[in-house]
Amino acid sequence: WVFLNAHQRLNVRHSTTPFESNLNNINYTRQNLYDNNKIFCLWLQGFTDAAGTFEIEKKNDNWVLVFKLSLQAYNIRLLYFIKSQLGVGTVKEDSNNCFFSIRERKQIKDIIFPIFDKYSLLTDKYFYYLKFRKAYTLLENTELTKDQKDIIVSDLVKEDYFEGRNTPVWDNQSTKVLDAAEAQKVISIPWLIGFSEAKGFFQLEEVSEDKILHSFKFYKKNLPLIVYAAIGCILGIKINFKKSKPMLYTKNSRAIT
Repeated sequence: WVFLNAHQRLNVRHSTTPFESNLNNINYTRQNLYDNNKIFCLWLQGFTDAAGTFEIEKKNDNWVLVFKLSLQAYNIRLLYFIKSQLGVGTVKEDSNNCFFSIRERKQIKDIIFPIFDKYSLLTDKYFYYLKFRKAYTLLENTELTKDQKDIIVSDLVKEDYFEGRNTPVWDNQSTKVLDAAEAQKVISIPWLIGFSEAKGFFQLEEVSEDKILHSFKFYKKNLPLIVYAAIGCILGIKINFKKSKPMLYTKNSRAIT
């Protein structure tokens, strides 16, 4: 059904002005991220859905929890911005990539958990976050011995995420009835901007010697289909199935505008 009908434009907005927001029609600027904590948290929610990881590692016979954001090295200023907003964390880089990470459990508990408990992740990252949070609870449990923790956390790490599984925020949504208004009940403008930072592609394509077109593309491996559908409804972009892998792609001038 999705393959046949997600391409229809009946439920897609055709306005040439920015769509309404559930945050009082704010004109979104970089300054908003500095001044408005809710906007920053929603933006970080989208950015984490795109470029974040929740890692449970064992080092020197001890379990370590790491919240990490990764980008190409030339975007390192963005990670320093996140560090300045959260007030904690470390930024590192290698030849090609840069990383922001938080490893201190107390900082994870006091800063990271309140954000993602309130602003639930919309992609498969939600399930990795639940494992991460559960691991924290186990490691902080003083009634368990170290050996017991090792066994339980090891088993937890081995739990697999089932591809295609939707997060609870989509429980009342379906690609069969999804339209722009319904999609915006889940996806906020700040989330969409944050997600675009890592997984949006703005391009100029030379289609002939004398013609260049603007194009825009969203692609993320293992992104649930309903998230593609929701973004597509909001932006007026069709889902493109290329080699059975969905992506959002458009050169349509109305959609670009």
